[in-house]
Amino acid sequence: MRIVQPLLLALLVGWIPPPSGFFKLNMDGSTLGNPGLAGAGGLLRHSDGFWFRGFTRNIGITSSFATELWGVSDGLRLAKQYNIQKLIIELDAKVVLDLLMSDNNTSLCYHPLSALISDCRSLIHSFEEARLLHTYREGNFCADLLVKEGTKTSNSG
Repeated sequence: MRIVQPLLLALLVGWIPPPSGFFKLNMDGSTLGNPGLAGAGGLLRHSDGFWFRGFTRNIGITSSFATELWGVSDGLRLAKQYNIQKLIIELDAKVVLDLLMSDNNTSLCYHPLSALISDCRSLIHSFEEARLLHTYREGNFCADLLVKEGTKTSNSG
């Protein structure tokens, strides 16, 4: 009997600029424990790849899921503040992405973070065009660095 090794494929992951006319928002959230000391951070970049604006935030003590949602909310508000109309929203938290893209509003009213989830959904729909995409942690490297700063800052809430 001959044993064949499975073929392993390497997946190269990196940040890819958005199409012309779009901005890309990368954001992340992190906790030191779950729940634990939490921070959020993110950045907006032009289609040429250059940094436009960024943010960090100390959230206090909360869950990793809530922290990711706060990162989305803060990033979307930053984009609205600068009147950005076409936005690619990229995050590495697949469960948050799936929840924001879901049309299921029935169970949302019982979710402990329903107000924050509804706020994020409403903000997403307020753009002329918004696309939600999943990225791997390696493609979200800059946002991850900002998050770590957010847990260190003293501004909370």
